Amino acid sequence: MKYNHNIYLQQVGLKKLGYAVGALDGLDGPNTRKSNAASLKARYGSTAKTKALDGYTPPPKPTAAARTCVFGKHGVKGGSSPSMSYFTPPWAMTFSWGGKVSRIGCNKVVALPMENAMKEILSTYGVAWVKKHGLDVYAGCYNPRKGRGGNAWSDHAWAAAFDFADGRKGNKLHDKWSASKEGRNGYAMPSKAVTIFRKHGFQVGFKTGTATRRDMMHVAYIDRS
Repeated sequence: MKYNHNIYLQQVGLKKLGYAVGALDGLDGPNTRKSNAASLKARYGSTAKTKALDGYTPPPKPTAAARTCVFGKHGVKGGSSPSMSYFTPPWAMTFSWGGKVSRIGCNKVVALPMENAMKEILSTYGVAWVKKHGLDVYAGCYNPRKGRGGNAWSDHAWAAAFDFADGRKGNKLHDKWSASKEGRNGYAMPSKAVTIFRKHGFQVGFKTGTATRRDMMHVAYIDRS
């Protein structure tokens, strides 16, 4: 793990607030992550809720009414689409079906949180780490469709969800995942990336009855806490 000045500044701020971050070493260790999560929960009530006072709109609950209230109307195939924004990905990406990703389009509410999350992942862990875990492979965001196996609209219909590392072990729809895997043994979505995505308001994957998660390629700006 290498020194990161942004982490150092975060540690300084957390220490001033009274959190036990340990050494001010610029390393994103367990004490720093635990202190950061505690500070988010103290301010916003949940680590899954993002920083509304810092320029983000808080993510909605996963109901059609709540998502429509935050994101506007969902898109319809061959008809209207959500209000979109675009940004250039901070690292080189390719689509899972081939071709370079020159820009990422998503709901305008979601663009800043995702861009900031991706920038933080890159600045903290570097491009080699990103590629190791398949985060340079992108499977899109906006898709005006119903959720798989159901009749409710997918997060993708609001352009509020992103698919990374499509098809890799551990990211497939029914694969089970837990933080203890830490991206090892071929599992593509490491817990360190999950932590950063959640810090910016995103939910990664879906809970199962055993408290593990599935469909870890699915990174949605939704509060499923």
